[in-house]
Amino acid sequence: MFTSRKLSITQDKPVFYVRYIGKIETFISHGEGATRVPVQKLWDAAAEERHLAQVSLTVSPSGLVMSDIEHKGEMDFDIQNITYCSPEGKVNPRIFSWICQDPKTKKLQCYACLCSSKEKAQALALVLTRAFQIAYRDWKMHHRSARLHGQEKGAGLKKSSEVVNHPNQNGDTLRRQSTEACNSEDLVPTAV
Repeated sequence: MFTSRKLSITQDKPVFYVRYIGKIETFISHGEGATRVPVQKLWDAAAEERHLAQVSLTVSPSGLVMSDIEHKGEMDFDIQNITYCSPEGKVNPRIFSWICQDPKTKKLQCYACLCSSKEKAQALALVLTRAFQIAYRDWKMHHRSARLHGQEKGAGLKKSSEVVNHPNQNGDTLRRQSTEACNSEDLVPTAV
């Protein structure tokens, strides 16, 4: 009765044709309900569906591209700047929304689009979620490879041998030789 479906992104980047509702500044970056209030404001202020701009959303592991079909404009959203995405079923099940941090101003913006069906809004959210997973996997492999490559070659390892003078309580100078090994290029992820 129930079937499980695996979703993967191939060389052909998925394209969704939707109607752009708008964007609004928000202060919540992620989590359930993060888009509900901003999307409700956008939806309340939106024109009739037929007057909304037709756009295409192209999803890839590098992010989301929104292209205005009528005016040929384009807007890129890098995957590392997208903090959340969701079909906004509480406001309208056909709405897909995402939150993105502006790389210049660092402000969070909530974007909303109206899909032709609730299934398309859900599919768009699933495809973008899969793009996040692929991007994260690639990022981890790249950094793991860089770390292993650096250790194999001994890159970033420095050995220093120095004489350290320490005066004791009597004013006599004690000499100690220290040898340290340190890694100068520690590649630890700071954010996911």
